[in-house]
Amino acid sequence: MSDSNRSKRQLESLLRVRDWHLSSALRAQADGRREEAQFHMQYYRLLGPAVDKSEPTMEVAAEGSW
Repeated sequence: MSDSNRSKRQLESLLRVRDWHLSSALRAQADGRREEAQFHMQYYRLLGPAVDKSEPTMEVAAEGSW
């Protein structure tokens, strides 16, 4: 779906879900739940291309730490 076809509400929803996966990954990593952290980071990264034109993405910990 191109940006011209995507509504502002859809983008906001994708951003919320992506942010939730990031915070869940960081929380799981802090608690020592490695598999759960990897799961959430995978979805955080997968959602990146869907929102990358609407907002700059922030860099996350190096791949090796997950």
